[in-house]
Order: sequence, then structure tokens, then C-alpha cells
Amino acid sequence: MNTREINQIGRYISIIQRNSQKALNHRLNIEDLTASKSHLLLFINDYEKVTAQQVSDQLAINKGLVSRDFNELLQSGYIAKSLDSVDHRSYRVTLTEKGKQACIQINKMMSDWWLEQFEKSNSENLAITYQELYKLAVSISGSSLKYSNN
Repeated sequence: MNTREINQIGRYISIIQRNSQKALNHRLNIEDLTASKSHLLLFINDYEKVTAQQVSDQLAINKGLVSRDFNELLQSGYIAKSLDSVDHRSYRVTLTEKGKQACIQINKMMSDWWLEQFEKSNSENLAITYQELYKLAVSISGSSLKYSNN
């Protein structure tokens, strides 16, 4: 690959991200949810009990924005929060039943959209694409992308 092609990778990732967010916002018909809040719910669904700092670190989002969205999700009944048993200065959030039901809908909506895109683009070998993007994300974030809830 030449320098220009290497630099285009970032552009392609950006295009994919922006368009997936737009599509999710367009398709999302769940009360008080946006694409960004949906991603927070899915993260909580994957890791169960999380702090704003964990979400901020893993998703590379400003902690203040995460806290604001957490408050809105709490007010809308999608999450519950409890004082961290180890660090009494922070809270851990979990999904409520309403949040779990929303995650089921969001996951279906997102996987349907992604499958449509892969079919339209004639993408092959998604397992390799997944592995390569995961390795790149781990390298860039400096994190294993996995959290222990201890």
C-alpha cells in the first residue's frame, strides 16, 4: 500500500462511523434514545456494572458527556445506579428491564443495518475484517477492550 492508500483508511473509518450513526438515528424509534445513548446502553449490556470512567476510557468519549447521558438515561428509566462498594466516590450503572428491552431492539436494528451494508458492498471474510479492526482498536486505545467488574 502506498502512503495515500494508508491515509485513506482513516477517512473510510470516519465515513463508516458517521453513516452508521446517521442510520441508527434515522431508524431508532425508541423513546428518549439517540445513537450515542444507544451505544452506551449496549456497552452497559455487555459489561453489566460499569462506571462513567470505564465507558469514557473504552469508547473514547469525554467523561462529562458520559455522565450527562447517564443522567438522562437514568431519568428515562433505562439504567439504575448504585454507589460503588469499593470506591464510594463513584457509581456503577446497570440496565433496568426497560434498558434490557431497548438493547434487544437496538442490537437487532444495528445488526440488520450492518448485514445490509455488507451484502450491498459484497464484503467477504467478515471474520478477518473483525479481527483486523479489533487489533487496530486495541492498539490505538492501548486497552484490551475488556473490563473486569470486580
